[in-house]
Amino acid sequence: MVKLTLFYHYLPATVKAALLHLLGVSETASVWDLRTAVLVALIRAAFTDPSPGSLLDSQRASLREYSNALPIHRSKVDLTLPADTDLRDVAVAAIKRLGNGTETFSNPTLTSIKAEWIGHRKDLATVDQNRSEVESFMALKGEIQNDTTILYLHGGQFWRMGRARQDITHYLAKETGGCCFAVRYRLSPQNPFPAALLDALAGYLCLLYPPEGSLHTAVDASDICFAGDSAGGNLVLALIQLILEIRRWDKSGGIMWQGRKRDLPLPAGITSLSPYNDMTRAPTNSEQSNLKYDIIPCPGPPFLGYDRDSIWPASPPRHHVYANDDTLVHPLVSPVTAKDWREAPPTYICVGEECLADQGLLLAHNLSSQTIPVIVEQYEAMPHNFPLILDHLEVSAKCKLQWASFIRGVVDDPTSVETQAVKWCDSGQTKTKLDIDNMVHVAVEPVKQIMQSQIQNWGSPPS
Repeated sequence: MVKLTLFYHYLPATVKAALLHLLGVSETASVWDLRTAVLVALIRAAFTDPSPGSLLDSQRASLREYSNALPIHRSKVDLTLPADTDLRDVAVAAIKRLGNGTETFSNPTLTSIKAEWIGHRKDLATVDQNRSEVESFMALKGEIQNDTTILYLHGGQFWRMGRARQDITHYLAKETGGCCFAVRYRLSPQNPFPAALLDALAGYLCLLYPPEGSLHTAVDASDICFAGDSAGGNLVLALIQLILEIRRWDKSGGIMWQGRKRDLPLPAGITSLSPYNDMTRAPTNSEQSNLKYDIIPCPGPPFLGYDRDSIWPASPPRHHVYANDDTLVHPLVSPVTAKDWREAPPTYICVGEECLADQGLLLAHNLSSQTIPVIVEQYEAMPHNFPLILDHLEVSAKCKLQWASFIRGVVDDPTSVETQAVKWCDSGQTKTKLDIDNMVHVAVEPVKQIMQSQIQNWGSPPS
């Protein structure tokens, strides 16, 4: 079956892309090189595979460990949360307050989180494979240049592990002189909303107030910046919205942790690459006009075509792996619908000229309209998550450099961030100013209505 799919689907797609590019008749021939055209066609073919197999098999494949030639320090941790914490109850109460009362979701258990520390290794000598996690962590801490700590949440549509997570966490750690704390949140559909979001909040609390057995000492909130790509970009924004709601309800933002109420401060900043902010993919302008540049297919009922297995379709039935249909418009599931961003920290949002671009641009506008310092950057002719999948391009290097620069700046001095919106063209060589108030001609409420209509148009979920 794999060989047949390769022959009938992947090979024709890449050959066609190469020929059209070489003949100069493709829509992207003037802005891409041949390698980019073929890579995008190959990844797009994976997203549109008519026989993708089972969701469970694909998820397991994404979790496999792979050898990494990067000069990297990596230490895995499994942190047991304090038995007395009311984190779950506080978070669930906030989720309910932000909804309209009609949403349904599970109330998952939360006893521990898995994560890994990532740092740059200056010594290029081969690392002892038998080195313990403690030894790896001590080596990492011995080489960092400052206290900058990036809480990273990977992409992968909420159901698989992002493929480039170690590459980008290593890059950001190296360029900022700090380290990354990458939370390996629970995956859907086995662990639907709000499991991943609760894991993210627990990871943040573990940084601030290390539980017993932690390798690290307490990290000050002013040294922490959130970062994520795609689904992880959604989660960092949802996490901030959740923290803001908890703080609004209880001015101290208190959560029981290790015998007493603990403050829940805001981090220095937030960064989000190609955020997946609308689970319904409402038909905004970018959903259609940017298809020619993107790796992801046209919007429509998601997660169709997978073979039946033990995890999908879900029971009770739903369209999206991450959340029930009646919860997809909730602001912590689709942050594009969040109304109140007051007091949020400075934010960096980066998008390509991709289908999901309007989701990121609209959210950036909402932040700016509430006087939150926000830097939004769009890159011409670039697909979803482009710096992670097209690392041969100079424009990808440019984007990652801008990303790391924002983190350095916001940790050093959050007040230095000034709102601006730009579009990078000519492979990142030319910068054009955008009007942040007129980047997207739609408001939150109309988007919510469109999203709800979109869900209805999907019909019955797979069962």
